[in-house]
Formats: sequence, structure tokens, C-alpha cells
Amino acid sequence: MQLFKILAVLSAGLFTHSAIACGNHDLAHMDMALEGQRLDISLSVPADSLVHAGHQDSHAAIATAKSLLEDPSQTFAIPANAQCQPVRVQPDWNDIDHKHADGHMHVDVTVRYQFTCDNPEQLTDVSVRLFEHFDALSKVKVQIIDQDSQHQMELNSDSANVALQAE
Repeated sequence: MQLFKILAVLSAGLFTHSAIACGNHDLAHMDMALEGQRLDISLSVPADSLVHAGHQDSHAAIATAKSLLEDPSQTFAIPANAQCQPVRVQPDWNDIDHKHADGHMHVDVTVRYQFTCDNPEQLTDVSVRLFEHFDALSKVKVQIIDQDSQHQMELNSDSANVALQAE
């Protein structure tokens, strides 16, 4: 359970920098923790990466982004033999419907996912599908915590696979 306390602290933003604070509207952050049969993922994405500032129908684009991010199968590809099932999806859309005078949405969307895996030893990687859906997103910084290690990596559209330490 110690890993989940660490993930909760990381997800609260104490150790990761907000993409908005850094001015990078194309940079998302993701924390992953694997302990036993439980996989937790916390994803924070700038709203501008989900909905282009010049999009004609921003309400439709927001609805599409919500639909995609609230469906774990659209956001992640997890090896079928790990038999992972989503047990909770907790989105925080903040004030995504509010645009500033410059046409940008200066908020991060945060979604927390929890999976239970029947065969966690088969969970060697997770493919992040965000780049398939959101072309304004260029990078995802990932921090991975498992039973034995902690490491970081950066994903992009050419390399969107997170390697995990299998138990």
C-alpha cells in the first residue's frame, strides 16, 4: 500500500510540474503505480492539447475529449493476457469550458484510472493511445513506480509504450 500513498502525493502535484505552469500546452504528465494486482494511473493533460484553440465547435470537441479519456480502452492498450479490468475512472475536468481572452484554456484535465489485473506478471507494458486522438499533444512525461523500482520516461507519437517491471 505504500506505493499508492506515494502515487497520491505525486498525483497531487507536489513532485511534478504542471504543464500550464511551465507554459507547455503540448506536454502531459502521467504517474503509474503497480502493486500486486492493482495498477493505478494518474494522467494530467493541458486542456488546449485536447481541444484546439481555433476549433469551430469547442463544445463538441470537449464532449469528444471527455468520451475518449473516460474510456480506458481508448486511452490505454494493456496486454490482454494480463487480464486487467478498469474498476474506477475518476475525471476532474476543472473549468474546461472556460476560454481566456487569448482563446486558450489554461487548465489541466486530470483523470485517475484504477485497474485490477488477474495476471499482473503478464503486465510488462502499457501502450498510451493519447497521440492517436490528440494531435496537439507532443509529449507525455511518465513516472513509473512498482514493487522494486521507480523510473521515468518520456513518450511521444513515435514511442508511446510504457515498459513496466513485471512481478
